Order: sequence, then structure tokens, then C-alpha cells
Amino acid sequence: MLSLKYALRFISECIPVIVRHTRLMIAGLFLIMGSFLLLGLGFVPVGVSTFLFGLGGRGMALIGLFSALTLFGIMIWAEVASIKISQSFQAVFQTDSAINEVDEQKRSVMKQVFDVITLAIARPTLSIIYSLKALFGSKQGPSTTWLDGNYLLVPVIALEKLELSEALERIRQVERDHLVRFNPALIGIGPVSMTIRWALVAIGALSGAMLSMSLVDPFSAGVIRRILGTTAGWALAGFFAIAGIAFSSFIKTCYHTTLYQWVVNVESARRADSESTVSAPLILQHVLKKRSKIKKGL
Repeated sequence: MLSLKYALRFISECIPVIVRHTRLMIAGLFLIMGSFLLLGLGFVPVGVSTFLFGLGGRGMALIGLFSALTLFGIMIWAEVASIKISQSFQAVFQTDSAINEVDEQKRSVMKQVFDVITLAIARPTLSIIYSLKALFGSKQGPSTTWLDGNYLLVPVIALEKLELSEALERIRQVERDHLVRFNPALIGIGPVSMTIRWALVAIGALSGAMLSMSLVDPFSAGVIRRILGTTAGWALAGFFAIAGIAFSSFIKTCYHTTLYQWVVNVESARRADSESTVSAPLILQHVLKKRSKIKKGL
């Protein structure tokens, strides 16, 4: 319950900051507009299958398949957009100059995007393999230390401009040097954001299906009416799904970027031999110490 309380407090602290800063709003629009573009592209095969096969068994199976692929594409896009979100959020809360010392021309944006897509696809599979090995007591195989700190990977790629292999080594170095001063699970952003995401996806799927069925008889309606009914249901389902995915991705990225900022603060203080004076990022101080809202100057 405490982690849930802290998660809701973190969200309540983030939202006013997002609304006040144009750069964060633009990052959010970047995520949302790209998601709606993918939603529109995803409807093309859905419309074709509705035209060719109707809303019978084969048609519904194809609609389900294309819906799942579109949902997956939007989630991958959310991971890509998290690069911009992390950079924007860090710029708002920047307190340490070390992050700004990275050469902006070190690597291309497309390489960053490719690395984040690779990470988004590979991470669930590797996590499952790691969990199975742990369950059966297997100690063999390559080091999986980075999985414990994988929440830092997107901020590291976005802010330090590292390639994926370098980012993985950076995470191992963070773990080896004990730079993480905080258990991320204490603030339950992960469970809360995922609950909101999948609840809205489920609500969208259910409401979209109900809207389509209320507008169209799948067995007797004409082709044009079937397509119009499917379009309405698709749009409604997509709206809820995008809302859930965008919100959860945005909040989660902000949280992970905050944790990364703390790592950088600790690392810089250790180099200056003043580690005892290092403090958590301001937003975490507000969340954990139950202080007033973040001042307008941020």
C-alpha cells in the first residue's frame, strides 16, 4: 500500500510539471501523434479484411490479429518516444552538469531508435529466460546483472548517447559501484502504470466491440455499413489504448529518468569526495518527504 501511495504522489507531482513545460508537452504530443498515425495505418488491413470477409469467423480472426499487431506497434513506438521524453524531463530537472557533457553528435538519432526498439523486443524474452533460470537454480550463462537495473537503460541511451552494448556495460558498472541508493519498487510506478495501461486497453476493446455491434449487424449489414461500424469501434478502442499506453509510458520514463539523475548525482559527488552531501532529485524529495508541490520556478 505504501508503494501505491508513493506512486500516486509521484504522478500528482509530475502532472503539473508536464503541463507547465512546453518541451514536455511537445514530447507527449510526439508520442500521441505517432500512436494515432500507427492506429490509422493499422486500420488499412482491418478495413480490407472487413470488406473481403465481413464480420464472420475469418473476418473477426483477421481483425483480432491486426489489432494485436497494431497494439504491439504502438507500444514499440512508445518506447521510441521515451527517448525524447527522457531528454525533455532531464532538461527540466537538470541539477548536475555531468549529464550535459556528452557530445550530442556522438551517434545518430536513428541508431538510438534502433537500440531502443531492439531493447523493447528483447527485454521481455530475456527477462523470462532469466526468471526460468532462477526458478530452476541455473547459474550458467552470461551475466544478467543488467536486468536488475534495466529501468536505467532508456535514460542511459537517451542522455549519455551510448550504443546498446555500451549502455549494458554502463548498467553493470552502476551496479558494481553501488551507485543506486534507492529501491525502485518503493515507489510502485511500474505496477500502477501497467494497471492503468491494460485497464484502458481492455476498456477500449470492450467499448469498441460494443459500439460496432450496436451500429452493425455482422450477419446482415451491407459492406459500407460494416466498414463504418468497424471504423467507429476501431477509433474508440484505439483512443482508450493510446491513452493508456501514452500515460503509462510517459510516467514510467519520467520516474526512470529521475532515478538516473540520482545515480549521476551520487557518481559526481563521489568523484568530488562529497558523497555524504548528495541528495535525491527534488521530485523524489517531495514524494518521499510529503512536502508541498514543486515550486513554479521548475
